[in-house]
Amino acid sequence: ADPAAGVPVAVTRGGDAGSAPEALELQSARVWPLGALSAEARTGVRWMLGVPVFTSVEKVRAGGSADTEGSVGGDGEPAPIAFTGRLRVAVDRAAAVWVDGVRVGEATPQVPFEGEGIAAGERRIGVRGAGYTAEEQVVVVSVHRPGAIHFKLRPQTPAEREAELGLDGAARAEIRAELTLVGHAAGAGGDAFAASERAALRAFQSAARLEATGYVDEATLNRLAEVAEAARRAREVAEREARVPGGAPAMVSIAAGCFRMGSPSDEPHRDSDEAPHEVCVEAFELGRTEVSFGQYDAFCAATGRDKPSDAGWGRGERPVINVSWDDAAAYAQWLSKETGLAYRLPTEAEWEYAARAGTRTPFWTGRCIRTDQANYNGTSDYNDCGAKTGLYRKQTVPAGSLPGNPWGLHEVLGNVREWTCSEYASPYAGLEQRCAERNSNPARAVRGGSWISGPRFLRAADRFGFLPEDRDIYRGFRLARTLSP
Repeated sequence: ADPAAGVPVAVTRGGDAGSAPEALELQSARVWPLGALSAEARTGVRWMLGVPVFTSVEKVRAGGSADTEGSVGGDGEPAPIAFTGRLRVAVDRAAAVWVDGVRVGEATPQVPFEGEGIAAGERRIGVRGAGYTAEEQVVVVSVHRPGAIHFKLRPQTPAEREAELGLDGAARAEIRAELTLVGHAAGAGGDAFAASERAALRAFQSAARLEATGYVDEATLNRLAEVAEAARRAREVAEREARVPGGAPAMVSIAAGCFRMGSPSDEPHRDSDEAPHEVCVEAFELGRTEVSFGQYDAFCAATGRDKPSDAGWGRGERPVINVSWDDAAAYAQWLSKETGLAYRLPTEAEWEYAARAGTRTPFWTGRCIRTDQANYNGTSDYNDCGAKTGLYRKQTVPAGSLPGNPWGLHEVLGNVREWTCSEYASPYAGLEQRCAERNSNPARAVRGGSWISGPRFLRAADRFGFLPEDRDIYRGFRLARTLSP
């Protein structure tokens, strides 16, 4: 107010369009009464926004946030202002973008990361791709000018891949235990892997056909866990088998797959019940050899059954003979109860799949077979191929005496015909892919030929059907085992 007149007044600065040059000087000002202004008062207003001013550069650089206008922190000063800006991150390969250790988005060579609301100040920017990284860089994000940076990623080092997993003490201890379990004993442990443990890791990685760096990565963790679990199961199975009177049959893992079951129309000496067709089987296990007298006799002793005759040839490691399908099924049931594992006879399809071991010829040995490869009547030939060697043993040979097929199955052709769990049907009708009911009467499929057979009956596709109660000196069996889920 004008102290002399007591009238409220306003001060204007900056001049107007009609002002003399001296009125534009910074120190020049005019005073106007706030009542009715004269016509010469060409005035306007420039608004200003009030903000807390009692802050600091350090707080602004830190990106602190303000509460309500005029609020103060614990130190009695107003809360810092939250200045933000934009950030652009370009990369030469797909990667995640991190700001001050926090993942904020993705970037690709075609579409850079464009971020808004990034706290102003110096920001640590990092990028990580699948197996790639780059050194962190500091970028200044400003209210007035966007921060911009371009990264060229490089492959992560083994140490960086391991560090990214964030392994704690418990995880490292589990890795050491698994390495020891699979035969690569590591050190005593600690906050970091010792040189001996790095060596054990390299040895495992090499055996598993992984990159042998001596450092842990996702592939190593997954493969190590898989192999260790298999080792745990194998040890558990071995412990169960060791408790079985007479011992359990050694098993061979048979991978899942599909094959052409039956015989082609041009295969010599084929029969009409061998129609070729595609069949797929799940993974399972099959006995490395036929069940021996020693194993079966222990079952008889444990269950009070009569022991079958050995025809005067001896017992022990020779394959058990004079056993019916029902006898074989009872042995499988007893062994399953003793071990807690799922033993059974193989289906007819599983048997042929395993006997062929990936081959398509009449025998796993090729288009011919010899008596040093299988036990059969060598006084006859097969298609003039040379199977007639003159050797006829006239009895069984001990299990495992002759070479195994490519999957390690011994005497799968010859020695004794082997019961399967499937009903025999001619022509094929799908029964070859499943087991028959225990108390059903139809004939069961028998495979493989025996010591008395001519070579034509050792063909992988050859098949016979016998009633489940039949017994003779030509037949035995080999067990299958269903894999645990």
